[in-house]
Amino acid sequence: MTNKSLSIMIAAAIVLGGLAYMKSNNDAPASTSTSSSVAGKKLLPALTDATLEGITGISIKSADLTLVLNKTENAWVASSSYDYPVSISKIRSLLKDLYAQKIGQALSANEEQRRELQLLSPETATPANSADTGTRITLMTGDTELATLLVGKVFATAQPAGPSFGAPQGGGQYVSNSDGAVLLLQKEISEASKTLLDWFDAELLRVPALEIAELSVTGKGRKAITLVKTPDNGKLTVSDLPEGKELADNEISNLSGALAYLRMEGVADPQIDAKISGLDAPVTYVSHRNNGLVYTARIGNKQAETGNRYVQLEMSYKNRDTQKPAPLADTATDAEKAARKTADATAATERSDLEKEVKDFNDAHSKWIYLISSYKADSLLKKHEDLYKEPAPSTPPTETGNPAAPLGPLGPLKTP
Repeated sequence: MTNKSLSIMIAAAIVLGGLAYMKSNNDAPASTSTSSSVAGKKLLPALTDATLEGITGISIKSADLTLVLNKTENAWVASSSYDYPVSISKIRSLLKDLYAQKIGQALSANEEQRRELQLLSPETATPANSADTGTRITLMTGDTELATLLVGKVFATAQPAGPSFGAPQGGGQYVSNSDGAVLLLQKEISEASKTLLDWFDAELLRVPALEIAELSVTGKGRKAITLVKTPDNGKLTVSDLPEGKELADNEISNLSGALAYLRMEGVADPQIDAKISGLDAPVTYVSHRNNGLVYTARIGNKQAETGNRYVQLEMSYKNRDTQKPAPLADTATDAEKAARKTADATAATERSDLEKEVKDFNDAHSKWIYLISSYKADSLLKKHEDLYKEPAPSTPPTETGNPAAPLGPLGPLKTP
């Protein structure tokens, strides 16, 4: 093959590749004449250092989420969820993200292209088009709208061969601003895709099962469970094991580990009728930790819509070290007196810290009714009969061959 033929083939391949690329993108939104003039500019010019501090409300609306967040004196709360506190760090992350966002391109898009970019209004969402709608974020200062933005599809990070025509490298996101202009951002707005639960600190408790010294489960119409850690092997066991039964270790493990990672699935109306929630006659789970912290969970009915359980939580402190140290002898040395003083001060500090932990927890959680998953609630609702089982039948040893014949008495040894 000559150099001339090779050059012709390369040129043809380039032309065909270009035509294919143009064909694959002929339905994509095109850059506008103002694209170069807005590239690199702030997405929301109204967000400044001064106005950020003045934001008092955020609304987030999508096809399956309506979230209204308001700033109170000491916290941000979800007004759409009974004023339950939301994570301040996540609020800051969203505002910081919006503040820093810059435009990559301005695009011209018709209605069909807006649908493909998931930039249809969430206010007009229907079951048929909900996947094509965006998420509207509105920032408020008092009763005044500071900025609004419709967030759409994430820009694909994979880049086609050839020139990118100004597309941001490493991904971005399509948005529509308050003027209705379609823009491609240089970076994705990561906080825009959160679910309702993502805005809360969903983890409620983390109590290691190995640190539980005692627990009980009581409730109307059920035999009470009491598990106590035995000093000989450090395991939780029942004192009233029925005769001829043995402990079901896996069930006891599930029961003692029920608070190891307790996470909420949502918040219920604090004013819900106790008969509906079942919290007028709950099953009560109480766990005593080695350090004296006591965790109480009251478990009610299943929520009709989701199957999640209604739960209330409370914490208290009970000093388990009831044995006071013997008083020092009159002949105690200065070193012994100093050591006792240090030990007493350390114990007092530890108790104070635990009592503060109790107060902080109850201030944050005791007035709320949570929803937890039914599978997690099942671990809290073990019954007495779940904790033991029939012993495994003994298996006789199997013979591996004919047993050797017994040896008879030895005769006299013969000498040569």
